Amino acid sequence: MRRAFSDTLVEIADKNEKLMFLTGDLGYQVFTELEEKHPDKYINAGIAEAQMATCAAGLALSGYRPIIYSIASFMTGRAFEQIRVSINYQQLPVLVVGAGGGYIYANSGVTHHAAEDMGLMSLLPGMQVLSPGSPEEVKSLLWQFFETTKPAYMRVGRFGEPEYEALAPVELGKARPVAQGSDIALLSTGDSVISCVEACQLLAENNINPSHYQYHTIAPFDETTLENVLMTHQHVIVIEDHFPVGGLYSKVCEYKAKGQYLSNLHRLGPKHELLFGAPSIKELKAEQHYDAQGILNFCHRLLNE
Repeated sequence: MRRAFSDTLVEIADKNEKLMFLTGDLGYQVFTELEEKHPDKYINAGIAEAQMATCAAGLALSGYRPIIYSIASFMTGRAFEQIRVSINYQQLPVLVVGAGGGYIYANSGVTHHAAEDMGLMSLLPGMQVLSPGSPEEVKSLLWQFFETTKPAYMRVGRFGEPEYEALAPVELGKARPVAQGSDIALLSTGDSVISCVEACQLLAENNINPSHYQYHTIAPFDETTLENVLMTHQHVIVIEDHFPVGGLYSKVCEYKAKGQYLSNLHRLGPKHELLFGAPSIKELKAEQHYDAQGILNFCHRLLNE
């Protein structure tokens, strides 16, 4: 996803003279092409996320379209006050990008954990919250952000995430159907979409065909699709690399509580507790059962109850 992000930045910079990119002293070799091709649109602000947010607000007030970029835990945690006051209160069209959201950097220790990043950003009224799960989604959502006039937060992964086939194109603010089935519906966000796709392939070998929707946009939230899912499936499973508070599961719970739906809601993802040690994201997903095998096993248990 990160390569798709940097390549798309260059494409947009080629066409949009107002783009300004500010990085918090990271991304070396990732943004080399942008820096060399458009040095006037590239600023290394150093390890100063709060200052980047304030600077971006000033640039936006001057007519520019700033993007600020740092590791997700730093970008959302250290700079929250400046994002809230300087950017969001004025509804300025600034894109805040958190690299390595969730537990992608789990093995780097607690300073790099960002299992609350989308929750923090979702607290801000009017803030768009984007959680792409593939290079295609990163590219499409980045272009579509520039068609909006509101602030947004986007979490991006590392390198090497695969593409996947879906039943509809990427549309900001709308859940993306990946598979149509019955009985069970999987709701993914971010790179959990790949685990769900893999799980669906394994389930199909046993003639089990769940529906699957990718929520690459957490805010604005697609309630229309969720309404249909809750009305037509016995079990709905949310899969996310985020705390159960503030992420996709929270959004689904809030909406489900408004009506009388017979569907059973479940969640697979990291627990709402402090994580110590230095597990890899692969180890963590396996341990807490939100990798493809964990999804497969959970679906089997539901159908055998």
